[in-house]
Amino acid sequence: MTTDPGDATVQACTDLAAHHPDIPGRVQCLTARYRTAVFAIGDPPTRILKRHADIDAYNAEVVAYQLLGGRGILPELHDASDDAQTLVTGYLPYKADLSAPAVLDELVELVARAHTAPAAWPPEITDVMQPYTLAATRTEPVPEWIGNAGAWQSVMELTADAHGVDHIPLGGFDLAPRHARRDHSGELTIIDGETMRLDWTGLPDVITLAYIAAEVSAPLTPRWIRRTYLHHARKHGAQWTDMTLRSALTLWAEATGLHSLHGITD
Repeated sequence: MTTDPGDATVQACTDLAAHHPDIPGRVQCLTARYRTAVFAIGDPPTRILKRHADIDAYNAEVVAYQLLGGRGILPELHDASDDAQTLVTGYLPYKADLSAPAVLDELVELVARAHTAPAAWPPEITDVMQPYTLAATRTEPVPEWIGNAGAWQSVMELTADAHGVDHIPLGGFDLAPRHARRDHSGELTIIDGETMRLDWTGLPDVITLAYIAAEVSAPLTPRWIRRTYLHHARKHGAQWTDMTLRSALTLWAEATGLHSLHGITD
């Protein structure tokens, strides 16, 4: 895709007219990159249009909205076009101040809510997703990107102990301070779901939360992040203990070759 904001805006207007005719309004380019472009719609903005150049990224984001819809994790999805690889979502005008402990607690709860979402899925979703459950995948060969097969298998066993063998290990969100936004009602959501995977587990997101806390200079320790995540995950039905969560995080790093846990197991 073009990286010129003017050309990108022209393309976005064409896509809106052809694929989202019920979403009118002034179009303003927010970002224009080779892989994605994002536009505000309306004056003042009320919607976001996101265009994908990569079909896999588009499909991943559509799946994220389908699997996490109704949980208050992602913005509201108003429309999507497979032909144009575009999504129209709600506009979230306010950046969350993650340096405030109470706000960071909200984000940790939101992440825990996402990781435990499969437990609340209706039968029509759980039936379709059976091939992705831990029960179905634990005996399969480890993914090619895993460097330590034994550590990875231990991660899967600990995740199954915490969530159950019917769990689908959602995770890998693009967590960043700029992606934590509030709508006009004050609700916090994550605005980017295209990196979510069904074979990732939530463990790297917990590590990223510790990194974010340091990045925004929040007066909280990585141990606080871990224990807060543990509290919220258990509230939503997961059965992690502090010992098993620390073990799983350490094994994740061993399995993937991750160089730093950002103090999350200290």
